[in-house]
Formats: sequence, C-alpha cells, structure tokens
Amino acid sequence: MSITDEETVVYVDNDGNIKPGFTGHHPTSGNTCTIYRNGVVIGTCLTNGGETFFTDYDVVPGETYAYEIRASRDRYVAKASFNETCNFIYKVEIEPNEISFSAAGGVRDKRRLLVSVYKQYSDSLVAQRFNGVGVTVYRKIADDWLGISYDWSNYPNSHTIDFWTTPNESGSVREGVVTIDISYTGHSYPVRIVQAAKEVTYSSWAAANGLSGAWDEKDANGICNVFRYVFNKPAGDFSETPLIGISFVDGKPVIKTPVVVNTTGFTLSVMASDMADGTGNVTNYKLNASGETKIEEAVKPSRFFRLKVDIPQ
Repeated sequence: MSITDEETVVYVDNDGNIKPGFTGHHPTSGNTCTIYRNGVVIGTCLTNGGETFFTDYDVVPGETYAYEIRASRDRYVAKASFNETCNFIYKVEIEPNEISFSAAGGVRDKRRLLVSVYKQYSDSLVAQRFNGVGVTVYRKIADDWLGISYDWSNYPNSHTIDFWTTPNESGSVREGVVTIDISYTGHSYPVRIVQAAKEVTYSSWAAANGLSGAWDEKDANGICNVFRYVFNKPAGDFSETPLIGISFVDGKPVIKTPVVVNTTGFTLSVMASDMADGTGNVTNYKLNASGETKIEEAVKPSRFFRLKVDIPQ
C-alpha cells in the first residue's frame, strides 16, 4: 500500500469551524499519518517529503479492505481513502546459491539445496507448505550431466532439492545454472552448478591416443600437439570446426575455436597484435572454453589474432 502526497485538505479556523475542503499536493516531512482499516486504527507512519509506504500484514489474501489515512499540520487536516485487495507477502530462503562437485560425480556425491518459503506477518514468519505446487525448477545446462530430484514433504522444515552429476571425463570444468521459479513471489532464483575437471595431463592423453612427440612439436599439418590435446582432437585437420576463426558481434571481434576439453598444465589465451608477426600493441585475452572469445577493444583498421599457450610456472 502506497501513501501518496495527493490529499484532500480541510482548513479549521480559530473557532474550530471546518471550512470547505480542496484537493492539492502538499509534500511534508516528519508528519504523523494514522492508518485505518475498515475504520479501525492499525498503525502510524511518518511522511518523508515523497511517497511513504506502510505494509499491512494482518489481512486475508483476496479480501478487499477500506483504508483511510489521516494527518494534520497546524490547522490543516489531510485524509485519503481507498479500497485495496490484499495479498500475502512471502519470504524465500534458498541455501546455497552455488553448488560444487568433484570430477568423480555420481549419485553418492549428491548435494542438497534447501528451499524455504514463509508467509510474512507483522511479528512472525510462518513456513508455507507447497508440496511442489507453485515451484518449478528449470535446468539451463546444455548436456544431460546433472541429475535432479525433489522432496516437497518436509513441512514445516525446509523443502529439499538434491543434485548429482555424471563423472566428468574431460579436462574442462562443467558449469550450468538451475533456476527455481516460485510463483508465490513472482520471482526466480538462480543456482550456479560447477563440476571440477578431470585431471588429464598432456602425457597421459598423448599415450592414450597414440600421439608421439612433445607438446610443442608440430605434426604434418603444422598443428602443435598441444592444440590437439586442448581440443581433444588427436587426428584430423580441424576442417569441421576450424582451429581459429573470427566473426563480429555488435562491431566487436569474436574469436571462434573448438570447445576446450583439456587444460591441465597450460594456460590458453588469444593474443591480439597490430602486426602479423605478433608485435605491436600486444594484448592477451583469456580463451573462453565455450569456443567463443569476445575481444573487448576498440575496432582498429588492422588487427591480428592467434592462439597462445603458456605453461604456468
């Protein structure tokens, strides 16, 4: 319920006589407003020079009540009357807002999310039993590596959502978002899901894939072994998904690569330079594992991009 500054004002003269009223806009600060519901005083609040808000908790949702707000200053008396159909105010607690998993995953590695919905009264919070009605869980994860199960029967304790993952056999972290939509509040609550990467070293990967040579050696196609390891492509010429490409989004260059799979032992970046030999105003940008790295810099007449691999010290 919002108390506005648009009021009906009457003037009381020195003899106590009420003169005809008028409607006007008279912002004040520090004046006490008395709030009535169906003719009964339910509270007070102070004006603040703009809109003043008062929340009436002790109502029945769906019922319509007659409210009146009265205030006075010197010999002026102001009042406003209106009808309001009321709804409950809900408070939501979701804990935690990020869940992390090991690379091993599995059902035994479950993580539990606690979901609590309360009706808010003037002096208390009362747990809301919802049994799954009015609560929807949306999965925003590309691959089906996340399992979800619900238990809405724990009232009055927190309801629960259990998550588990399949084993992450790649060398890249898996991430996604699960959104919990709660119709009582009209809001959605995101929960970030992260699963660690499997420890896949270059040497173990090369041995498993029959690849000989050090990480920085080039094959017959002129491709360094490390890029085959990073993108998990032990053979072939990257004709389906180029090793590096470029497009433009909103005028900014976007460097395209295959999706990153293995990173253990290496740091990947896109090196931008003014000259084709990699010199001149050099800037390095962290390579996005998704395969699209947006370059946040002003567009220049000529700019060259190449993949760069560093070995952390």
